[in-house]
Amino acid sequence: MFKLPSAEEQQAKLGQFKYLLDDYYLEDDLPKEGEEAVQAAGPVADTSVLASAEGDDLKEADGGGIKKVVRLSTLPQPLRVIKPGSRVTRDLRPNRLNVFIDENDKITRVDFF
Repeated sequence: MFKLPSAEEQQAKLGQFKYLLDDYYLEDDLPKEGEEAVQAAGPVADTSVLASAEGDDLKEADGGGIKKVVRLSTLPQPLRVIKPGSRVTRDLRPNRLNVFIDENDKITRVDFF
């Protein structure tokens, strides 16, 4: 019998990804159809790694400032990226990370459902 996770379990799981709401932008580094796969750096567990200037995690923004970037390949699967105005299915998958982004690819919300 399928049992939904409790609210406490969902909040604990979601807490691992709340750092994404701190002005992070999503970068799609997954290979497109016909492209060769690039080996990903692996999952990133904390913001100290992401905020490090020693990788591609800090990028120069169009306005000349710096923006924090999280690579799509570092987020856990199953994953769904939801853009403004996009249609989504209503199937319930409590283990699927949903990343909501704005028109500039800035992460605005994360949730599991």
